[in-house]
Amino acid sequence: MSMTTAVVPTVNVVSDPRSGEILTADAGTYLQLRFARKGIALSEWRIADRPGHLLPIEEGDHVFTFLVFGDEAPQPLRLARYRGDRVEPSEERELFVVPAQR
Repeated sequence: MSMTTAVVPTVNVVSDPRSGEILTADAGTYLQLRFARKGIALSEWRIADRPGHLLPIEEGDHVFTFLVFGDEAPQPLRLARYRGDRVEPSEERELFVVPAQR
């Protein structure tokens, strides 16, 4: 009987990243972004634009998980926060995901 070992990818968790922040993650790992819930108003975060080397795995109101692949030149990941009573975003954040230094 042969046994196989499952390889569990690394999950890089970043809470409340600031706009302009540079995040590091290697290809083949997961990047999870968590945004705090602010105030009593209902709001949700949405992906406004993403680079091709980030594949969305989970998209929630305040949590996003991406599979990172490739080593493309840094392009911004843009996320926008929407309040339930507004059409335009109330906040936007632009992040850069680059390969970790080895």
